[in-house]
Formats: sequence, structure tokens, C-alpha cells
Amino acid sequence: MMIRKCIAGFLLIVFGSGLLMNNSLGATVNTADTVNTADTVNTADTVNTADTADTAEGSKEDVTVKSTQKLAEQGDAKAQSLLGYMYANGHGVPQDDSQAVKWFRKAAEQGLAKAQYNLGVAYSRGQGVPKNKVVAYALFNLAAAKGVNLATTTQSELVKELSSQEISEGKTLSSQLFDSGSLVPIEVYLHQK
Repeated sequence: MMIRKCIAGFLLIVFGSGLLMNNSLGATVNTADTVNTADTVNTADTVNTADTADTAEGSKEDVTVKSTQKLAEQGDAKAQSLLGYMYANGHGVPQDDSQAVKWFRKAAEQGLAKAQYNLGVAYSRGQGVPKNKVVAYALFNLAAAKGVNLATTTQSELVKELSSQEISEGKTLSSQLFDSGSLVPIEVYLHQK
């Protein structure tokens, strides 16, 4: 329960202020579109941040990072995605694209659509992974099919930058991702390139 309260407090601090970020194509989006706090914590556990006072272990943020890290290491897909977001944006941890990709990939492999979207953003920007817009297209397609509206918008913008051959490859890769239920087809595709 305390872990959820710490995470909830952190999310209220970080995301409650309506921070904005730029997606891979320059469109400004609300971070709530990328990390939905309702998907991360049980809203019944949300508390006033004053209830999560600094402890001997460190600040509220330190406790939240440690709690999120622990849950992520235990295989919790939502915590993995949140940890990826924290690394991608330097929230509570040093900004580290490689670590962000590592955690987004773990959550995406478990089928978490928002992590699939965020992994697609990493591929579209070349942050933490080699830039590959075909892989980004496929991941956006996967996330869009699972209801991530921002993935549809981002994919529509990305299509303007792709050749018909790249779109065809992206569609084929998308089908392979759907059929396999894993990210292995991405590794196979990248290995062939």
C-alpha cells in the first residue's frame, strides 16, 4: 500500500501540473496521453503528497523511484513503463535513453500498449536505439490497435515521411507483431537490415 501511495504522490507531482513534451514529429502533447496515471496506480490509493513525507531513506522522489524500480524488477509491466518514462524524461533519475528503452521494451513485451507507443517514439527519434521509422510505424500500429489514440496521430504524421516500400515493410512487421504476440519480429527485422 505504501508503495502505491509513494507512486501516486510522485505522479501527482510530476503529471498533475500538465507538463508538456514533444513527440517525435514535433507535435506538442500532454504527458497524460503518454502515461495515464489511472493505468499506473489504483486511484483509490491516491493520497495528498503531504502524507508521503520525507523519510530517513531519502526524499519522496527517491522512495518513489526505489519503489517503482522494485516493482519493475518484479515484472510489473505498468511499473516498467513508468520507470521507462522516468528515465526518458529524467524524472527522479538521470535522463538515460538506453535505460528508458530497456524498461519500455520489457513492458511492451508484456503487451502494455502505452509502452509499445513509447518504444515506437524511441525508434522514431533514434533515442536509445538506432533510428528506424519502419519499426516505429509498426509499434505505433500495434499501440493504436490497442486504443492508444496518440499512436494513431503520430503514425499518421510518420507516414508522410515514409516511402511506399517502408509503409509496406511496416505493415508486414505489424502483422508479425500481432501474430507472434512478442517483439521478436522487430529483432529479426533489424538483423536483416
